[in-house]
Amino acid sequence: MITKKQFRWLLIVYFLIILFSIIAHNFTHSFIPDWKDSPMMSTPFFFIFFAIIVAYLTGLIGMFLFMNPSRYIFFISSLCKMLMCSFILRSWDTKTGWCNLFDGLVLFMEGAIVLISIIGPAKHLFIENKQIMYNEPAKNSKQG
Repeated sequence: MITKKQFRWLLIVYFLIILFSIIAHNFTHSFIPDWKDSPMMSTPFFFIFFAIIVAYLTGLIGMFLFMNPSRYIFFISSLCKMLMCSFILRSWDTKTGWCNLFDGLVLFMEGAIVLISIIGPAKHLFIENKQIMYNEPAKNSKQG
């Protein structure tokens, strides 16, 4: 069983890897111009990407607070982010080895967090929090 403290540390490490990924991408874009004809410059793609990022951050913050629906929001927004970045932006982005390393680590951590929180050892943390929020008795408690 994983504790709340361990799961929160996993989320903090994941957030740090995202920061390193952003730094690596910004460093790459500082000497390799590639965003001139990007589809992200169009308004519909910007709003879709913005909605995905808002849902993604909502799920991540909710998971830090152990809110039950947040793990599903995080899963769906991660999936949408992966699909959008993989299929729409793939040919428009220039990456270095560091960018690929951190992007791979981010994908690995997203998959690990989703599996741990939905079907893994951290599943009970979200279920217990739901029972506390709605004042439901625990399944193992004896009432007499």
